Amino acid sequence: MPLVLADRVKETTTTNGTGTVTLLGASTGFQSFSVIGDGNTTYYCIAGQGTNEWEVGIGTYTASGTTLSRDTVLASSAGAPTKTTFSGGTKDVFVTYPASRSVNVDGSNIDTAGLGASAGQLLYASGTDVFSLLAAGTSGQFLVSNSTAAPSWANASSYGVPAGTVWCFAASTPPAGYLKANGASLSTTTYSNLFSAIGYTFGGGGASFNVPDLRGQFIRTWDDGRGIDSGRGFGTNQGGDNAFHLHYVVNNGSRTQNLSASNFLSGFYNPINNDNFKPVLAGVVGTPNFGLMSSAGGGESRPTNVALLACIKF
Repeated sequence: MPLVLADRVKETTTTNGTGTVTLLGASTGFQSFSVIGDGNTTYYCIAGQGTNEWEVGIGTYTASGTTLSRDTVLASSAGAPTKTTFSGGTKDVFVTYPASRSVNVDGSNIDTAGLGASAGQLLYASGTDVFSLLAAGTSGQFLVSNSTAAPSWANASSYGVPAGTVWCFAASTPPAGYLKANGASLSTTTYSNLFSAIGYTFGGGGASFNVPDLRGQFIRTWDDGRGIDSGRGFGTNQGGDNAFHLHYVVNNGSRTQNLSASNFLSGFYNPINNDNFKPVLAGVVGTPNFGLMSSAGGGESRPTNVALLACIKF
């Protein structure tokens, strides 16, 4: 049954010894133990009037016979957990709040010394009006719950972003839990979660492995049998290339010729400005008619882009 507390609950008893006490009714100005409820438990104190005998514990109130059992002794004049052997005379019996079970604020902090809590432990409800302590987790763990059982600690590798996931970040340094995807060699034991995910796919062997080097690279997803980029192994690099195409020149401003070998005479005019040349079009006599072809561009073919930091989760 639940633990119930109530204010100003006090009765007397003349029961001697260590057994269940019979309650004799509410003291003047106080409530009786009936407010606790039949079968419910409460914190009690029994103190002998005019003596040094006392006991603090957890007891169960029974409406039939109006008794209070002494189930668990938290402190006593005999020394807890020993029950006090009360002598004759009248004793006060009242609801109390034992210091050993208290949770209170000492100005700025919650004092849970009565719960036996230590650094890193968490208090949670393990039942109706019942609280328990969860042991401290380890570094990097977080709480999980299935909504009915006690919460537990879990490793980040079991939930959230899995090891081996690649993200791009708008910062020049990787966030916590991530490494630069720069081809670095890592220890298979220090980064065991990441090694389990990617193995030696991007290089390494034995006690070390490599992360992918994504610096300056565009990412193309793996073909995986579709046939668009066939012949590629997973995780392999691919050099730059252009699709097959033709170039055209205009002869004398009116005649378009396919710029292929069959449309040229055997010779070319001397280069102009080092990178320009004038192919003579086949079938043209007299003063040569030609189209001017010039090179332009940089060292690669690329779309517009922005440079971000590629990182991999470990």
